Amino acid sequence: PPLFGAKYQFHLEGVVDCPEFLVHFPTLVKLCRKHGLKLERKATFADYYKESLDKGRTLLQRMNGLETVIPNRRGKDPEFQHLQTYFKGGSSKSVGTLSQSEWEATTLYLVCAFRKCKNTWDNEGKPVFEFD
Repeated sequence: PPLFGAKYQFHLEGVVDCPEFLVHFPTLVKLCRKHGLKLERKATFADYYKESLDKGRTLLQRMNGLETVIPNRRGKDPEFQHLQTYFKGGSSKSVGTLSQSEWEATTLYLVCAFRKCKNTWDNEGKPVFEFD
């Protein structure tokens, strides 16, 4: 596959249905650095989700980003086998989650943040970036 632009269709029922494109991350970092952007943060989607869940729960609910699964559905759908432990504890509450295949798709995603660095100019008018 190419370093940039390998296309796939992402579908999350009732929420998202759009083309997305893969990027070779080390190449992206190099390209950004060339233009004065420094990588400040990189995390897998799963790690970022765990870290942000409490703060972002309301947004997820507003977006209908998680599927509601009720206890009597457990064991009936292989896509939600990962909830066995949750419901085995006797919980009768429904839970918001992604299906197993949707969770697996999240392994394609990274969360990243770049910061624009200060720069000066050389004699040829090219930027010289100040990376700390």
